[in-house]
Amino acid sequence: MIAVLAPAALALSALAAVPIVVHLLTRQRVQDRSFPMLAFLAQVEAGRARRSRLRDRLVLILRALALLAGALAVAGLAWRGSLAGHGGRPAVILLDGSASMRQVVDGATVFSRARAAASRLLAESGGRPMTLLVTGTGGGSAVTGHGAIASRLAEAEPGFGDGDPAGALTAAIALLKDGGDCFFITDLARGSLAGVDPQAVPAGVGLHLVDAGGGGDNRALIGLAAEPGIAVAGRPVTVSARVANYSATAQQLTIDLRIGPHGLLLPIDLPAGSVGTVSHTVTFDAAGTVAVSAELSGDGTDALRDDDRRNGRLDIVPAIATTLVTDADRYDQVGAVRPLIAALDAAGLTPRVSDAAGFAGDVAATGSGVPALLVTVALRTSEGVAPAIKAHLERGGAWLHVVVSAADVALATNVGVAAPAELGARVDISEQERGAMAVAQARLDHALLQPFQGREALLRSIAAYRYHLTPRGPAADAAVLWAYGDGTIALSERPVGAGRWLLLNCSPAALDSNLARGEVLPLLLARLPAALLPARNERLTRDVGSDVAASAPLIADDGRALPVNAGRVRLDRPGLYRAASGALEAAAVPALESDLRQLDPALLKLHAVSAERIADAATVTPLWPWLLALVALALAVESLVAG
Repeated sequence: MIAVLAPAALALSALAAVPIVVHLLTRQRVQDRSFPMLAFLAQVEAGRARRSRLRDRLVLILRALALLAGALAVAGLAWRGSLAGHGGRPAVILLDGSASMRQVVDGATVFSRARAAASRLLAESGGRPMTLLVTGTGGGSAVTGHGAIASRLAEAEPGFGDGDPAGALTAAIALLKDGGDCFFITDLARGSLAGVDPQAVPAGVGLHLVDAGGGGDNRALIGLAAEPGIAVAGRPVTVSARVANYSATAQQLTIDLRIGPHGLLLPIDLPAGSVGTVSHTVTFDAAGTVAVSAELSGDGTDALRDDDRRNGRLDIVPAIATTLVTDADRYDQVGAVRPLIAALDAAGLTPRVSDAAGFAGDVAATGSGVPALLVTVALRTSEGVAPAIKAHLERGGAWLHVVVSAADVALATNVGVAAPAELGARVDISEQERGAMAVAQARLDHALLQPFQGREALLRSIAAYRYHLTPRGPAADAAVLWAYGDGTIALSERPVGAGRWLLLNCSPAALDSNLARGEVLPLLLARLPAALLPARNERLTRDVGSDVAASAPLIADDGRALPVNAGRVRLDRPGLYRAASGALEAAAVPALESDLRQLDPALLKLHAVSAERIADAATVTPLWPWLLALVALALAVESLVAG
């Protein structure tokens, strides 16, 4: 039907009467008088006068028509059709089934409103081809046909995950390869369009957002984290819970934080729209896996209750596995091995000593995921050692590379990755004056060097026989922690794969002049365990919808058995899951799903229609281009007629 976008501009249509009014006001009144002598001339001009009057009237009509068409163009004359029943154009209903759709607003879930909107779309679609897609863990495959869609809508329920909106929209667009409309019915929460680029929607596909409501006030537990990132038996670990207040008012909340058998209630005050953290530190005497949980207690008015509890899994490892590889005599009184072992023992890192020949098997036996330290020093050869070191680094291990021999130098170039510093030619200073090469103060804020802060006399007394190191080469991300007074590097580090390579440049030529002297090496290695562990682990909980490797079904807290499919199990809802072996897995609502504040579609250059009015939503085809063309045509014809 015809619609007017700017009704007030219809007043301009009165201008169409202006030419007629002007014509009537300026028309001359004549009196007929008889002149016998002009009778013959009047007969000759009679036909020409009739043609002139006809031309004048035609010009008058064309001018009025041009003014009327121009006024209607300014008023925004358009053709309005039904958006739901847009002829035979195919359509896909994309129903958001993510966790945020479980929110309750005004006594009803947002998903129930979205389902009703989908039913109205289906009822108003007429004979156009329709397809239904439901995102989330309970979505299933696409359903085509009005009867099948109605049946799926009747049984559809939202999941507990993020619904993968970008992937779902990609699948919907793939179904509209020849063009059509995609109706995305969602709550417009922060995660509903995560990863979606509206500008990437291909030409010929109309993306229509349908606002199912939402925007409810919510408080949520959005994360669990542990510091350090790997918990070691006998060492303290701090578990933190992140709490978000997405409501419009400040909240006083209490968090029940439990770490294995330990637990306590922690209060927290959160301003509106803020995020805070509560934490608790415990020490476990033995290795194993313990359950972690945080539960939010409030006034019970938040819109989404499924994110008020978060479970997690904390792995406690027995110790930092340490292997010392050397071909030197560990009992040599003046060698580098004995003071190195003593310093490692003092740091709680009792090493297993191996030679280069037996080293590869030792590294292969180190379990993946267990923090491990490899120490090499005084090697006779680097053959067969380098590949095992590279594998150790790539899976997250740490390597303390002590350079005291030519083989130690060669090892740095044979590993296959850039060393923390480029090793150059050996410098023999055995006959030079001792004490001239003090360690310069650099990066004392680093965890390894914090014990040296304020020990000026000790720093000035350190000197060493060493191999020359130059700070150049491909290891641009290396950190130089210490440098000798002549500029050569004493200690440096850089990340390699998931692990870290620490290079300590010293010499055992004389105990009174190397880094193993006195208290230097024990102080240096005292902080090594803390430096080796990841600073933080924020993955105590998996997102709902994640797949985990499993050979047997996992049992949920409520007794459900999650089946194994191709060696994987999908965690379909929040909670704690146990394997027959006793291993734990934990899943929770994705953090972004807890933020129920609605996006502004205008920022994405999209238009949203409310779910209640989806049946009334219309396609608007503007007619003003055609009206302007009519104006131009009328004026052109008027010009020709008027001469």
